[in-house]
Amino acid sequence: MAPKPTSTKRLVTLADVARYVNVSPRTVSQVLNGSENATTRVSEETAWKVREAAEVLKYRPSASARAMKGKGLRQVGFILEYEFLDGRVPPVIGMPAVLGIGDYLAEKDWNLSICREQRGGLDSSRLPRYLREHSVDGLILNSSSPAKDAKILEELRKFEIPHVVLNGCSPSNSICLDDVAGIQKALTHLIQLGHSKIVYVGKKEESHHSVGVRRNAYLEGMSQTGLLPQVWHYGTGPVADQSEKSRISKRRAESLGIVEYFREKQPTAFLCYSDINALHVSQALLGAGVRVPEDVSIVGYDDLPYVYLNHPALTTVRSEFYQLGLEAAKMLLDLVAKPSSEFPSVVIQPEMIVRSSTCPPSS
Repeated sequence: MAPKPTSTKRLVTLADVARYVNVSPRTVSQVLNGSENATTRVSEETAWKVREAAEVLKYRPSASARAMKGKGLRQVGFILEYEFLDGRVPPVIGMPAVLGIGDYLAEKDWNLSICREQRGGLDSSRLPRYLREHSVDGLILNSSSPAKDAKILEELRKFEIPHVVLNGCSPSNSICLDDVAGIQKALTHLIQLGHSKIVYVGKKEESHHSVGVRRNAYLEGMSQTGLLPQVWHYGTGPVADQSEKSRISKRRAESLGIVEYFREKQPTAFLCYSDINALHVSQALLGAGVRVPEDVSIVGYDDLPYVYLNHPALTTVRSEFYQLGLEAAKMLLDLVAKPSSEFPSVVIQPEMIVRSSTCPPSS
């Protein structure tokens, strides 16, 4: 009978894993470090048992052992979930945050290990293997959704690994963007220009907590100013039946939908959940002969690197992603130094960037 898993109160060693599987420590090292060769190859069955035992025992190579092997003492992991736009355009939102994290860690002589996962790809069941293979001393988690974050954070607490949530909604040990303030700034800009028929364009499904936060901030802001809120969910369009839908691309259907909505409701401004949404709205309206901003103003959100190249250049709310990453790295190293501590969440303020896609409404 295999021995019971070692208590999590002390660090599980390679020897513990070897005893659990009833093999030599050398065999465990060969499997977990990928060092087996033609003369000392381990069978697939034994390798599977070793990896399974390492996960059950929550084994992580010690920092001192990594240092002796020249792999360095200090390493931070960053779990970056992303999705390709239209299935082909690589994501750009996460890169400034990565640069912020990397710059701060490099200054402090720490290494950065990035775990790239397509949206929804990483779950709590796969986390132990990542932690074991990368031997991180702390982890930065790019928030996905409150429910999914909770499962991953629970697993991290089991491993007693210092961690910080990036752009999440936790009251402690997290760095977040003030999306409420960002939407308020966008509304203030449009209202000061004289707009009253302001439509919010956003996602219907809440794939990230910011989807609900930004939409609710718009609804609250419109209510406080006595204006009628109107929301158009991206992904809707005038698709009559399934056969027509099969012939029209999703993007084409969305473009038809926003043009039809504009002609029916005659809003004077669109406030969009993201720059991507704003660019789609702008392209659809311009393609239908609607002038931007003369006929309708458009405001985006995030200030992605290329939006100033759009014609007209996009007015937007700048999310300070670089600062977000920098502050996350700072907080994590503080947590590594004081593992039992809790630090209040840091809120990064947005900036209103006014370009040429907004102007006073026409008479």
